[in-house]
Amino acid sequence: GVPSEALRLLGALGAFWQVHESREAERRRWCERAITAVGADADPRLLARAYVTWAFTWRWTTYGMDHLAHAIELFRRTDDR
Repeated sequence: GVPSEALRLLGALGAFWQVHESREAERRRWCERAITAVGADADPRLLARAYVTWAFTWRWTTYGMDHLAHAIELFRRTDDR
């Protein structure tokens, strides 16, 4: 569905947004909308990649580290190392 496609897009755009740092606000909006739109049945690998992308928008803040920790937990649940 549309929410899972949005997660896929976030994962693909992560590197683009790292190069174009001036688009931080845009990246945060996309991440928040996509992640909150998916339900608990979302593909955990896609969700984890989206959380990594979202974490990098917040850099080394507590908020960013929380997103990164959540992504790591999702990756561990899927045995994705």
